[in-house]
Amino acid sequence: MEILKYEMLHTDTIIRNNKTLYRIRALKDFNDIKKGDLGGYIEREDNLSQYGNCWVYENCYVYENGHIDENAIIMRGSEVFGNAEVRRGAIVIEDSKVYGCANISGKSFIEESEVYGYVSMTGNSIVSGNSKVYDNVKLRENSIITNNSKIYGNAIIFNNSYINNSEVFGDAKIGGRITVLENSKICGNTYSISNAIFNGNAYVRNNNEFLFISPINKSDITIYKTTNKNIIKVVDTNLFDGKINPTGIEIKEYKKIISKKYKDNKELKDLYNMCIKIAKNKFML
Repeated sequence: MEILKYEMLHTDTIIRNNKTLYRIRALKDFNDIKKGDLGGYIEREDNLSQYGNCWVYENCYVYENGHIDENAIIMRGSEVFGNAEVRRGAIVIEDSKVYGCANISGKSFIEESEVYGYVSMTGNSIVSGNSKVYDNVKLRENSIITNNSKIYGNAIIFNNSYINNSEVFGDAKIGGRITVLENSKICGNTYSISNAIFNGNAYVRNNNEFLFISPINKSDITIYKTTNKNIIKVVDTNLFDGKINPTGIEIKEYKKIISKKYKDNKELKDLYNMCIKIAKNKFML
């Protein structure tokens, strides 16, 4: 008969949200756990599988119908409760909370953040930096949500997209190495699969409120509306100047930069000016 992985200590309890939780103690060696090691607290055995290498570490709590399975781990003050599931190789650390009916699997990583509602996380998705992901959001394929970002509604983030200090909501679908930065908002029925970069107060509610042009002189150009309806910004990856993420430039200033940068190359200058003209027509400037 296989030895159980852990036992619940009925002499070591704690109250969490009016629930009595019991400390767990390892009954055998597995992963980095040694027989006799103390873990965190669970309400009942259904909260933590007796199989695999899953574990609830000290100062962590799993209760109600929260469930930890396979090789998932909960560490450093984190909580899983409600009907949330954390499975496979997922990691939840640094005072994070996973609750509601959230389903976290794959090699997903949650750090110092909240994930709740009916959220589904798979692949190598990351939520960190005091971010919140909730409602019916789906995170897939190496998506990164960080730095106080909020993702909610029916949004889908996938395929290496990166959201930093911004919001994505409504029915927006963001994929294909999209980058959203600095107080930007992508929402409504926006659907984008490209290398577009939105940096600096972008406010895009549908596909009519941004323009992605590539390649132009080996450059990806994103032109988009902002929270100020009178300002259109441009991100041109040829204007990185050593920055990891180029800053959005107002379209008037961008035209000046292009005129100066390509003053000796009429063909390129005309090509960029054509892009600017297309954007102005699109946004009725």
